[in-house]
Amino acid sequence: MSGNASNTLSIDRTQRRCPKCSALATTTTEGYDSLTGLLNHRAFLDALSRARGQCRRRNERLALILIDVDHFRRINQAHSHAVGDRVLAWLGASLGRLGRASDIVSRHRWDRFAVALPGSCETQTCQVAGRWARQLFSRPLVMGDRTFSVRASFGLADTSPGFVESEQELIERAEHALTVAKQRGGGCIVGFSALPNDAPSRQRLDQASLEAVSRWIGTTRHQLKRAYLESTRALVGAVEAKDTYTRRHSMRVSDYAETLGTRLGVPPSQLESLKTAAVLHDVGKIGIPDAILRKRGPLTRSEYDVVKQHPETGLRILGHASFLSAELPIIRHHHERWDGLGYPSGLAGREIPFGARILAVADSLDAMFSRRSYKKRFDVAGVRRELLRCAGTQWDPDVVQAALQWLDDSPESFTAC
Repeated sequence: MSGNASNTLSIDRTQRRCPKCSALATTTTEGYDSLTGLLNHRAFLDALSRARGQCRRRNERLALILIDVDHFRRINQAHSHAVGDRVLAWLGASLGRLGRASDIVSRHRWDRFAVALPGSCETQTCQVAGRWARQLFSRPLVMGDRTFSVRASFGLADTSPGFVESEQELIERAEHALTVAKQRGGGCIVGFSALPNDAPSRQRLDQASLEAVSRWIGTTRHQLKRAYLESTRALVGAVEAKDTYTRRHSMRVSDYAETLGTRLGVPPSQLESLKTAAVLHDVGKIGIPDAILRKRGPLTRSEYDVVKQHPETGLRILGHASFLSAELPIIRHHHERWDGLGYPSGLAGREIPFGARILAVADSLDAMFSRRSYKKRFDVAGVRRELLRCAGTQWDPDVVQAALQWLDDSPESFTAC
């Protein structure tokens, strides 16, 4: 090993260059990019997922910036690949220095970087991006005996605490904003929320390529789904506002369901459906009278019969949304029991959709760890006893086992409410 490489660990790594921009990709099994020292893409996704969960629990937003070096291939062609690699290393180090301690900085891929800003909204992040652009790109860059200009495009998006989407969906929205910034000539800062103003005219659609039209249709559909889910989440908020004991319940249940699903090996696409279903699972309670919903003490049989209608009410509210087809069975059946004594359909065992079985345990975990008008919150030992007592009768034993293992591994993960 040469002397100037003595600070590089002898670990497995692969090196290749992007065929479009000639940026060097150097990734390591340790989760860091060895060229810049930043998180690599996979490690960034893990860190982003954890940060978004924390922001949801704190009722905070999280913003994402994607930064792409404009005309990077020209830098390589004019000055050499080695200089191009030094530009990427400089930009990575600069972003790490400019960001806050809580920000998550990553080399997203090739000549593109990603920065997640917990607790920030898109508007605030636009200001941050403008400040970074002025500090980094307003003057020529000097590298040895070479002086040249570098600039970059910025694409931004944020996610609200009451909205559940995958990390990839958040990244896709920021990528779309970044694409628009590049199309405007580069050196621009574009936020996703401003993109509806970019809807193409009929003339532009007639002249656009099939790829451009497909991209616009996909973006529009995503915006419609997001708007629909946000408005539906407002209904859930209205339900939770009726009862001070259940505020933020649906978001905590979504976090619990996500962790249980991950531990049980639920595939990513199904995990997103599970998280969304968990957020919306109680929307049908909007039809329950306040006198029943906020009643202190046990319900009468007739009152309980009213409560038991909320899964079907939720289905009527959400059923016309075709893009919730995977979520609706989970919402409808999350009060079924393993022994067949649940509602609304009396399904038993593996007849119950797997997502609904996970949601049932997640919902019960939050109920047990929360204070209600009719009970005190359980401690960890009490929750363990209840899970063991009802495994195989109320809940799927496999899901209970995953919950018990989680309790043993990370008892601090459970929120006292």
